Amino acid sequence: MMRKICVILFLLFVAGILSGCGATPANLREDGPAFIFTVPKGTPQEFSRCLVGQLDDKFFNGILRDHPDGNTTVLIKDSDQLETRIMFDIDKTINGLNILVYFSWCSGEICDRNNLVFPTIVEVLNACGAKEVKR
Repeated sequence: MMRKICVILFLLFVAGILSGCGATPANLREDGPAFIFTVPKGTPQEFSRCLVGQLDDKFFNGILRDHPDGNTTVLIKDSDQLETRIMFDIDKTINGLNILVYFSWCSGEICDRNNLVFPTIVEVLNACGAKEVKR
């Protein structure tokens, strides 16, 4: 009897954890990017390799997803791999590349530039040749 109760409590605990993992690529995109950067030349794959190399040097571990249209998404997950924390969409345009930056804790115009992560992200993107688009 006690074993059944423990199993049920464990299953409820796991279900609660999984239902609380809300930051996915789709819902990060809902409110638009927190910041936009551009690069005048290159391919999404070249830029994403630079980006992941820079992120790995700083403190992140990136996951690349190449899309059939030639664009790339770089996801930065939290330490237990349950929730996307930062996402970069790297899109090819006529004038180069657009890099859309999404954070799970802020979106659109609401994002705080004084957050300790923001200067590191800017440094990483600048090292790969990207410059911020002022809105």
